[in-house]
This record gives sequence, C-alpha cells and structure tokens, in this order.
Amino acid sequence: MAERSPKKSALKPKGGGAAASTSNSIDNLGERDGIADATSSPEMKNDGAEDTITVLAHVREKIIPVHCGFGTQQVVWIGHVAIARYDEERRQGWLELGVPTKITKTSGKHEQPLQLTDLICDVLQHNTHVYISSSLG
Repeated sequence: MAERSPKKSALKPKGGGAAASTSNSIDNLGERDGIADATSSPEMKNDGAEDTITVLAHVREKIIPVHCGFGTQQVVWIGHVAIARYDEERRQGWLELGVPTKITKTSGKHEQPLQLTDLICDVLQHNTHVYISSSLG
C-alpha cells in the first residue's frame, strides 16, 4: 500500500504579509523544538489533492460524498459525518438516525464489515462506496 502524507500540511501561503510571517514563526518554533518541517524533504510535500480520500457513504436512500483528507481519522468518523449530512438543511441527521453502528464496504459481490476503529487510509481507497447502519434505523 502506498505511503500516506503526514497530517501536517506542507502547503504554505504564497507571498508576503501577515500570513507568511505567522507561518514563518510557526516553522521556526517547530525547528527550535526539534520538530522537522514537512517541507524538509520533497517526498513529504503535499503538491495538491493527490493523496486525499473521498468516500461515498450510503445512508438510507442517499449517497453522501465525505472528503476525508489523508484519511487519518477512524472509520466511524465517516459514519458520523454522513449521518449528520443526511439532514441537508440543518446537518443534524443524528436526531433521526442516531449514531453509526456498522459500516461495510463491498468487495466484488461480498459485503465486508469494517472495524469502526480502523484508520480510513488503512482500509479504504479513494471513491470507495461504504454503507452506514445507524442506531435508530
């Protein structure tokens, strides 16, 4: 499996100004504390959205795209986000659906349950379809 980029984004604000000086002081603080900057090696640099994961979550009759970034969250996070977004107006789908209890993905014609505590980047790929079961149906 391909290595994932680190949590810390290597994207820096372009140009000068307050944003650049804030970024520089954060970088200097990290260097002073012995924390390596993510831009120090070319293979660690985030050159865009190549490493990001989007999962297509099926909640009842809806398919909800969930953008997961680098996928460092637990699988259950997808369930919480998809359930919240099920209610398109108020983003409070948990009032009707409750909490995620089971998340599965399909592998060919087989349904494969996922561990809710697994990291997204370890078990899912970009554009994978997952199916969310919730406590209130």
